Amino acid sequence: MDIRVQLLKAHSKENANLIAEQVLQRPEDFKVLMDLFLGDDELLAQRAAWSIGMVGEYKPELILPHLPNLLPVLQNARHPALTRNIYRVLQKTDVPTEYQGLLFDLAIQEVTNPGRPPAIRVFAMTTALRIVTKVQELAPELQMVIEENMEHAPKAFLSRGRKTLKALELLI
Repeated sequence: MDIRVQLLKAHSKENANLIAEQVLQRPEDFKVLMDLFLGDDELLAQRAAWSIGMVGEYKPELILPHLPNLLPVLQNARHPALTRNIYRVLQKTDVPTEYQGLLFDLAIQEVTNPGRPPAIRVFAMTTALRIVTKVQELAPELQMVIEENMEHAPKAFLSRGRKTLKALELLI
């Protein structure tokens, strides 16, 4: 299957699953999918994001070689789908030490931004927690940020926030 052609056929969960299944069977196709995600075509990038998120649920290690190219996307994403699916994968990935500081800061920015979609905020929260398990001195900052943002947060944030605070209690 030509991934580019398939992405242009339809924007549906079924199509995203079809592409993700191919990439999972042929991991060498992940680079093709990632190139489309990082490319200049906004429509292809948005559609590729969904499949990348799905692939990352099963094989998050595929994203690590692309992390240097993904951090700028997190800093200046053209569409929330890009950010959401990067964090969806990163929340299940052991981030290399050299990227932990920047990624933690970016995740905290998302968690504290009430204008961002709840899915981005909760995926970023879990990504930050994953980093905190490796760099425990960041735990008080994450705890404070979550507590400060709980009052007027959507239900998804409240639920993930409570779980994250419990996990942080074990670390502090």
